This record gives sequence, structure tokens and C-alpha cells, in this order.
Amino acid sequence: VAWSPNEPRVASGGNGDVVRIWDAQSGKVVFALAGHGSGATSIAWSPDGRLVASGAMDGTIRLWDARSGKLLKTLTGHTQAADSMVWSPDGRYFASSSWDGTIRIWGAR
Repeated sequence: VAWSPNEPRVASGGNGDVVRIWDAQSGKVVFALAGHGSGATSIAWSPDGRLVASGAMDGTIRLWDARSGKLLKTLTGHTQAADSMVWSPDGRYFASSSWDGTIRIWGAR
């Protein structure tokens, strides 16, 4: 799970193929972001709260528009689960680590 930096929202992954964006005040799902072919193992909000990156068991990373729920891009490169992510302070890049022993730096736009 990860808190939005600027709204009362929380993003969560799990065993299914859906990433959920929750309203932290009401407890209701705002978006169910479907698309991972395997469990979502990591979640990270961009510093401005406009984007959510999610990593999956199959090694893919998906970048979502947090305001519309639209999938912006799917990134490949890891050969095993993408298990952790962090954004650069300026929001231009994010890094992911994987069970395959690699760290990758991605452009956000």
C-alpha cells in the first residue's frame, strides 16, 4: 500500500491483477485499475500525486494516471517480480528493484 502525497487516498496491490485506489475517508474504492497479469507487488505515488506506478509478479511495471485511472504505459525489463519502487524527488524518474537482482531507472513521461 502507499498513501497519496496530496489527497486522502491510498493505493493497494495484491494477489489479483487489480490495483485499487481507495478514498481514505470513506473507505470506498475510487478506481480499480485492471491490467497486471499477475499479483501487484509494489505501489508508488509520484511526488505530485498525479501518477501511480505499480509493479507485478511478472516483472512488468504499469504507470497510471491517478486522476482518471487510465493506463499510461507498461514497462518491461525485469525478468522476475518487481518488488519495490521509489520516485525521484522531481517526479521525472522512478526506480524499481526486482527479485531478478536488478534495479532499473525509468522515465515517467
